Amino acid sequence: MSTTMTYRLLQQHATYLAAMAPLELALGHVDQALAHSEEAVTALGALAARGGDLLPHAWAQYVFAAIRADAGTDTERALRAVEEAIQVLGRPHHAPHEQTQQHLSKALAVQATLLRLR
Repeated sequence: MSTTMTYRLLQQHATYLAAMAPLELALGHVDQALAHSEEAVTALGALAARGGDLLPHAWAQYVFAAIRADAGTDTERALRAVEEAIQVLGRPHHAPHEQTQQHLSKALAVQATLLRLR
């Protein structure tokens, strides 16, 4: 298997975990949601360091923070994660992308929630 294919598979798996976390939280599986969002941030962070693709990691950081805001746990760490996500999502070269703008808007809302929980 090529390095590129391995990278893409790892990225897809971590993205899947990040996407599942809010669904797990909605179903009341808080521990799984927390664990999967943690795993996604870690994996996508490592992949971003290797490949330079920061958007999936920023999205996972926003999800990580949102899960913790909803669960009311680990708020300081979640606040740092969402602030990093906002920095990436708010970069001018990402601005033309509608999905990125939606993620940025949601990340700002999560940041506001976390600041209130402090």
